[in-house]
Amino acid sequence: NTLLKAESVSKDKILDFFMKQSLPIISGVVEVIVGVIITIVSAYLYSKHRSEILKWRRRFILKQELDLITGKLHVVLNAFVKTQAVVLAAVSVVCVLGMWLIGKEYSILLGRGIGVLDALPFMGTGVILIPWGIYSFVTGEVFVGIALLALFLVTYLIREILEPRLMGNHIGISPIMSLISIYVGYKVF
Repeated sequence: NTLLKAESVSKDKILDFFMKQSLPIISGVVEVIVGVIITIVSAYLYSKHRSEILKWRRRFILKQELDLITGKLHVVLNAFVKTQAVVLAAVSVVCVLGMWLIGKEYSILLGRGIGVLDALPFMGTGVILIPWGIYSFVTGEVFVGIALLALFLVTYLIREILEPRLMGNHIGISPIMSLISIYVGYKVF
């Protein structure tokens, strides 16, 4: 009887933890959906009024400055896409290896899926690995729980180390300045 009560208490604590963590996750998902909708509407409006925008741009007083800014933005966007592709590949490979070492079925599918989550804004590998690791501890699979939390730490470090270095290399600034820029941009937005 006391074992059932203890199990019920631990399930209540886990449920309470997930309920408290769900609001930021839902908020992040809503932000992503709003961003996608704004992007689609902007692309539609741009394609509809492209000729007018190009005429306005040719007559714009600060045309040279605008060309310089858009050129730099193009370089930064290309660097961002290339960096994210490399980080996504590295994180996916690490996740596949981690799932394989833990002995999970479908390790390739699981690892790639978790790796893709890392590329999504406000998601990351922690959305899957941390709750799964905690659940593994609760269910008595201590090795799996430790391995999943260690896997999360490794994927987090890969992103934190690779992203500033690759962005800096592509843009032409030092990795420390790139890291500072990424952090300030993240805090501002």
